[in-house]
Parts: sequence; C-alpha cells; structure tokens
Amino acid sequence: MTDLTTTAQSLKKIGTVLAVLLIIILLVGAIIFRVKKQEIRPSATPIPINPPQIRQDPSQKSPSTIDFSQIQSLNIPKELPAYATDKYNLTDQSVKTLAHSFGITNPPTVIEEDTHDGKQYNWESGNSRLTASQTALRYESKTQTIETKGSFSQDELLDKALSFTQKIPVIDKEVTYNSQKTRYLNISNGRLASASSFENAQIVEFSFDKKLSSLPILGQSPDSNFVKIRMEKNGSISYLSARFFSKFTEQNLHKVKTQKEATEEVRRGQGKIIQTLILDENGQALELFRAQSVDIKTAIITNVSLAYFLPSDLGEPIQPIFVFEGNFKKGNETGKVVIYLPALKT
Repeated sequence: MTDLTTTAQSLKKIGTVLAVLLIIILLVGAIIFRVKKQEIRPSATPIPINPPQIRQDPSQKSPSTIDFSQIQSLNIPKELPAYATDKYNLTDQSVKTLAHSFGITNPPTVIEEDTHDGKQYNWESGNSRLTASQTALRYESKTQTIETKGSFSQDELLDKALSFTQKIPVIDKEVTYNSQKTRYLNISNGRLASASSFENAQIVEFSFDKKLSSLPILGQSPDSNFVKIRMEKNGSISYLSARFFSKFTEQNLHKVKTQKEATEEVRRGQGKIIQTLILDENGQALELFRAQSVDIKTAIITNVSLAYFLPSDLGEPIQPIFVFEGNFKKGNETGKVVIYLPALKT
C-alpha cells in the first residue's frame, strides 16, 4: 500500500505541473486578447483625405480686406466623419412611378444613355417638363398666367409642398425645411422677379436640407439645397429640383480646424469665394439666375457655419467645410459674399 509520504509527493508534483500549465494558459490567453484588441481598435490616425475640389470663378479676385469683427463664436466639434454615398438605382418601374408622381403618364420623350450623371430620362407633357438622372431630378411647369384667387396661406403651401415631396419615391423622407432660404417671387415680363413679402408674391419658393451629423449638405453653390420647390399661391407646383441617393455611409473620424485656424486661413486668401451677389431692394439677388464676379474692396463677414460639401465627383468623400457669409458695398449697392473653406485638418 502506498504510504502517505509517497502520496503527498505525487500530489505535489501534479500540483506543480498544473500550476505551470495554468500560468502558460493565462499567458497565452493574455497575448491572444491583446492581439485581438489591437485588431478591433479603430485607427488612432485615420488616413488623411484630400481637400474637396471647390471651384472659384477664375475672374473673381479676393477682397482687399476681410473684416471678421462681427462674427460670433461657433461651437465646433473636435472631430467629424467623412461620408461615402451610393447612387440610386433607377429601374424602368421606378422611372414610371416617378413620372406618375408628377401626373405624367406617357413614356419618356427622350432617353440619353450617357450624360455626366448617367442615364437620363426626359419627359414633355403639355406645359410640363421632367428630367431624371441617377442623382438629380428637375420638374418645371410653364404657367401662362398666375391665378391667385382662393390663395392658401404660407403655412398651408408649406404643408402641400411637404406632402408632395413625400409622394415622390426617390426623395429622401428625412429632409428638413430651411425657413431662412424661403423666397417670395413674382412673374414679370415672363421672368421671375423678387417680391418683398408673402402678401405681395405670386409664388413662394421653399428649400429643404438633407443633414449628415446634423449639418446640411451643400453643393458648389450655397443655394443648391437638397430639395427646392416653388408653389403658386393657388397650390399649384411650378418648379421642383432635388438630389437623391440610395444611402450615405459614415467613414472614419477626422480632426476639424478650430474657428481661429479657419479664420486665419480665409484671411490669408485660402478660402474659395463661390458666390458674390448684388442685392435688390428685397434683399434678394438683383439677377436671380446669373452669377458673376464682383470686385470687392472690403468684405464684412457676419456669419460662419459648418456644412458638408457634395463634390461633383461622387467617388470622392463627402466632407465638412466652413461656410463664411458676409456683405460688401459696391458704390451705392449692397452685396453678399460666400466663402467656402475645407474644415478638416491635413
């Protein structure tokens, strides 16, 4: 029979082996955990992306002086993501449904196979025109006379505009009304002209934003809202333009410039002047649909905000920009200036 001493020695040897094995298992586990943690940890320094291709009219010169004394401090996040977007897949059935949304039942009048925005469908039906490509939609109804009898209120027209956009299958349901860009218009000599108020207008133009990370998306022009719709006061739609995409995908976070850094870059002429307008007595562009360069001596910046820039090449990332807005004087006329500046640190 094995004595107690022998048994104790055997147990001691087994215990030592088990302890060594346990230590080995713990060490291996710790190494595996550390490796796995490094694999799933987001990159602390994401790959920098090139600044967006913002175009400035070559004939537009920078102001001699830029005054920033009137702008307020902006709450700027330290980081913001870039986004990628996928184009909408327009099938024959979705194209047909889209046309029906505007009361057009005939087939497309012309189909262009290879435009800058892919395949484009064009309809003409009576006084109405509709164009749809892969990411853009435009509708126009040429009314010969504007009937204002039985007019709706501005709020009622806005409700009708929202209701109509919700029925168009390709338009994003999450667009938000931008009240600051509402315009009042009249028809004068067959052309649109500004009006001083809703009461004195025949047409009201409503604008809607699509937002990413709570910031609106803007194109090359600050007037290029995601959805724009003109309503006659009798409730008829005279114009609609929209951009549409299948989805937006959030990418890596990137560090954002401070307001001081952005201001200094604009002061050094690194911003792009993308809009200069001479304003009429109603505070709207003197020439509503024609942009032109203006020789500005002193630009007084009154507002700065952040937005996402929608590039012409949708293969490029959608990234944040600073939008500086201000005014200037040219003789006895008052003007508006808008400057874009890439917001991400490089």
